Amino acid sequence: MESNSFDFKEHDLTFVSEIAQSRGGHVKVYEVEQEKKSYALKVISKAYLAEQGKIQYIYNEKEALLDFDHPGIVKLIKTLKDEKYICFLMELVYGCPLNKILSIDRSICLEFIRFVGVQLALILEYIHSKGYVYRDIKASNIIVDKEGRIKLLDMGLAKKIHKERTKSFCGTIHAMAPEIIEDNEEGYSYEVDYYAFGILLFELATGEPPFGYENAENIGEIKRAILKGITEEHLKKILNKDLRSLIDRLLQRDANKRVSKGFTEILEDTFFKRFDIKEIEAFLKGKRLDDTSFGAIQNEFEIHLETIYLSGRHPEYNPDDDF
Repeated sequence: MESNSFDFKEHDLTFVSEIAQSRGGHVKVYEVEQEKKSYALKVISKAYLAEQGKIQYIYNEKEALLDFDHPGIVKLIKTLKDEKYICFLMELVYGCPLNKILSIDRSICLEFIRFVGVQLALILEYIHSKGYVYRDIKASNIIVDKEGRIKLLDMGLAKKIHKERTKSFCGTIHAMAPEIIEDNEEGYSYEVDYYAFGILLFELATGEPPFGYENAENIGEIKRAILKGITEEHLKKILNKDLRSLIDRLLQRDANKRVSKGFTEILEDTFFKRFDIKEIEAFLKGKRLDDTSFGAIQNEFEIHLETIYLSGRHPEYNPDDDF
């Protein structure tokens, strides 16, 4: 899809509501009048990007969004810009951020972890197959709809590396692999995503990542803990032995000991073995699951997620959040 393939002018957009804001910009819902269809408009300040040294990231994000065509990844419709702002007109995704679900319900059931995990592994397998490392796996980048279907939102740190390595220090501290923090000459590759995937599974299983969430006071402490590595004390918090074994493997200090065959190997792990992968792929495309496999549990998710949606409880906006 080309960024200019959608034929409309900026004045065709009618404001509907605001979704989010941060220091660098905002995300608002607009309707395209001739289509009577709503989209999300992500607006980023050029001055902010320059100040934070993030100009290359926005180009990387645009390249990735135009390169990807997967039902589990948000779609870029068109890019706009003026003297002050860069704008992405994007598919409007309906659902609840996974971090919000976690903040409201800290006792996420094992089957929900499996269900989210297998979908995310398929999406990340696709991203890697296109030659990109994602580098920003975290709950706030995942939207869950009322059927339990997920979509990955933010491609700002995705980078095309193919068979090369990269050295950029970026990501969310609590989910950074040791090799990113070490910042050595060898750099890193796709293994950082296996590590971050393990951190997310741990967070969903226990309510928080193994080394805690970062803030202005504890960044150094978390970095040191990551470099020290996962311990038996951490792993004891994971009650399911199959999940514990998978997390232990994904969080290996040595990147070469995590996974040898990528997310394909992760999808073949005992923890995810019960799934028919083709059925999950069809589910990501919009098909409901067959009642004979996972449909009954999906119905429970729908009731549970509906309760969360109707609760109206939302975490406070954090002005330090970035797009």
